[in-house]
Amino acid sequence: MVKKTMLSKIPVLLALAVSGFNSVSGLDSIWLKPVKASVVSQLNTMSVQGSSVLKTESRKVSPFTAIDVSGSYEIELVIQPTTNLEISGDDNILPLIITEVRDNTLFIYPEKSISPKTLLKIKASSQNIEQLSTHGANYLKVYNVNNQRLDIEENGSGKTELYGKTKELYLKVYGAVDVNGKNLSSTKAKVDLFGASQVDVYATEKLTANVFGLGNINYYGNPKNVIRNILGLGSITKF
Repeated sequence: MVKKTMLSKIPVLLALAVSGFNSVSGLDSIWLKPVKASVVSQLNTMSVQGSSVLKTESRKVSPFTAIDVSGSYEIELVIQPTTNLEISGDDNILPLIITEVRDNTLFIYPEKSISPKTLLKIKASSQNIEQLSTHGANYLKVYNVNNQRLDIEENGSGKTELYGKTKELYLKVYGAVDVNGKNLSSTKAKVDLFGASQVDVYATEKLTANVFGLGNINYYGNPKNVIRNILGLGSITKF
């Protein structure tokens, strides 16, 4: 049985997908508690406006094995021996973007409401990555994955590309996200889709695919064992 709390998200997520809603603060407001329109309008007015002056800076961070992102960014993550972090965007917006490592997790988030004029871009590298979590409208690319297990949870809208291999992949997607994971080879994969997203996944042994809403899962790799469940108008298709 699917929990009622999960099912209750579906109408909201579908509405967000149709409207193109991509404000992380708005998503939190809808999912967590009701917020008056006047309050939302006031928050938007208080946003820091970008300067349109592009700046790039390198930041020192401790080694990390997980990433938690809130906001809207273009993120490129490369798995390699060294740990690095570079961020670019409006020069007056960069100081407002917090990048800190706590408990082996790299957190990326704005400390206040912002309205960038140039796209915020982040390039990061780490020796290993085990967990990815995004909230907002993000374009995420991850290269050279090579581990035992990778957990991914995405909330909002955007696009994700995954490259490499892992023995176990666990993917949860809420909203309208296009996930291209056919270049990430996994032995066993589980995909849970809530909303109107599309996921391409590659599994060779076992795939558990659950669609709640209008989402589509396309799977590759000819897995021997496929468990599928669809609640709504979504689809699960073999390629």
